[in-house]
Amino acid sequence: MVKTLSDPVLWKKVNILGGIVFTIIGLIFSYIFCKILKIIDKEKKTKEFVKNPTLYTIIVVI
Repeated sequence: MVKTLSDPVLWKKVNILGGIVFTIIGLIFSYIFCKILKIIDKEKKTKEFVKNPTLYTIIVVI
């Protein structure tokens, strides 16, 4: 049996896997973001955001 793009079982698996990966990435970014937000000193907080270029880019875009 050849699986095609119109196979609903295949898309269900793709959606489940994509959802799991998206959730894991979200949890990782949430942990990093909360860790940085707990820093009281503004200069230190800015330095931590700059160290993490991906998180910094996401925050700037939002």
